[in-house]
Amino acid sequence: MNHITDYWECFAIFAATCIISLTLIRKKIFEYKFSYMSVAFISFITLAFFYILSACYIYKTHKHKIQHEIKNKKLIFMISLASLAGVIAVASLIKATQMVKNVAYMRTFVDTIIILSMYVLSLLFLSAKFKFIPFIGILLSLSGIWIMIKYQ
Repeated sequence: MNHITDYWECFAIFAATCIISLTLIRKKIFEYKFSYMSVAFISFITLAFFYILSACYIYKTHKHKIQHEIKNKKLIFMISLASLAGVIAVASLIKATQMVKNVAYMRTFVDTIIILSMYVLSLLFLSAKFKFIPFIGILLSLSGIWIMIKYQ
């Protein structure tokens, strides 16, 4: 019998729960009239702290494998590029959270863009196979987003 952590869906649900909490907490912070710069600064400092703790734990538990693979310049370049994109994304999400009245609209809009982009880019660059029904679902989601934004 498989353990629940053998399924990617388990981690996706956990990530979604954390993102929901993060978004609602940030919106509540902006309701207290704190500035974007203060929120962004403290967010990046605390993220760095938790990233360093996580990195120390991972290094301690997987030292041998990491020492072997960290010499790969392609790995370092790609992760650095992804990390830079992550910093820009976090900064942009913090600002969007501050500006939007209802965070559900912002998250729905952002997540739909991500879904559509990931689907197309997976077809182009990650050798995924085109499937008609999921594509129709994405198009229906886009029409739902258009309705949400138009009538917010």
